[in-house]
Amino acid sequence: MARLRLVIAAGGTGGHVYPGIAVAREFQARVADAEIVFVGRRGGWELDLVRREGFAVHAVRVEPLQGRPRGAQLWALGVLGRGVLQALRLLRRLQPQLVLGAGGYVMAPVVLAAALRRIPRVLLEQNLVPGLTVRWLARYAQLICTSFADTEAFLARAPVLCTGTPVRPEIRALATAALPPLTCRLHVLVCGGSQGAHRINQAVIEALPLLEAYRQQLAFVHQTGPAEVARVRAAYAQRGFEAQVAAFLHDMAACYRWAHLVVCRGGASTLAELTVCGRPAIVVPYPHAADDHQWRNAAALQQHGAAEVIPDGELSGARLAAALAAVLAQPARLLEQAANSRRLGRPEAAAAIVNACLRVIGQ
Repeated sequence: MARLRLVIAAGGTGGHVYPGIAVAREFQARVADAEIVFVGRRGGWELDLVRREGFAVHAVRVEPLQGRPRGAQLWALGVLGRGVLQALRLLRRLQPQLVLGAGGYVMAPVVLAAALRRIPRVLLEQNLVPGLTVRWLARYAQLICTSFADTEAFLARAPVLCTGTPVRPEIRALATAALPPLTCRLHVLVCGGSQGAHRINQAVIEALPLLEAYRQQLAFVHQTGPAEVARVRAAYAQRGFEAQVAAFLHDMAACYRWAHLVVCRGGASTLAELTVCGRPAIVVPYPHAADDHQWRNAAALQQHGAAEVIPDGELSGARLAAALAAVLAQPARLLEQAANSRRLGRPEAAAAIVNACLRVIGQ
């Protein structure tokens, strides 16, 4: 196969960047000497993450449009024009055979520049309800790979293929890993996304005094985000719970392997990882997500008996403590949820996307 050069545009959240990394890893495994370059937002946190994963990364100027005042939207459109020019120069230098938009509004200037240069374009949409950027760019794409079959209804006349959400190889390797034995302690992984979640952190702090009777039956690994790591760590220590607290968890595969239960937001990539690993969850959807997509994502898991969904407005220490106590009282239910979760997993998603991309470019 001829040497393949690929540009992946992704940014904003780990839910966009990690699927892009998963596809990049699959390309590396499948295509000898593949050249893969990422593009992120200038000043975006994803730039350091991508470098940490060993990929070259460039940055373009871009600002969000959705949910902003009229004046800010006009400013963002002007910035978008400059971002397209930056992307045009970058693509002229790199000469890729394919541009993959993995998520986030940084896709817009890169995909538009690729359309102007007539470079094939493929988009990923991880959520059931596609975001504004994907809906807008759909007309410029040769293919949109979705995580949910129902997403096609929101992308009328666009070429759609349901592949599932790609997960990184180290997480895909857990597709056959059973839950750890339910012996001494229930292992609870708390992760509110790449930047943490204040509401979840606060609910855990409030739940700990109500869970003191179960102190010897619980162990936690908790990703707080950088702003609240000291406060959450102190709360666990004050109540005497076994807990590992970190601002960011880099080895999520190890965390999933350890966990019996995950408390998390409803981002599509997080839920995809849970189902590939077969881990039950208590999902608290972020209420301000565009088109309430986290609620829709989480509801799909709850419908299949793989998760319990607690609306953000109903989350409290008492509600979370009651949910954990119920799990401790019925461990067989946890095993049933794990099996239901695994049945929803799509460990082959990255391979399906690479196959589709190779078809698009005729290789």
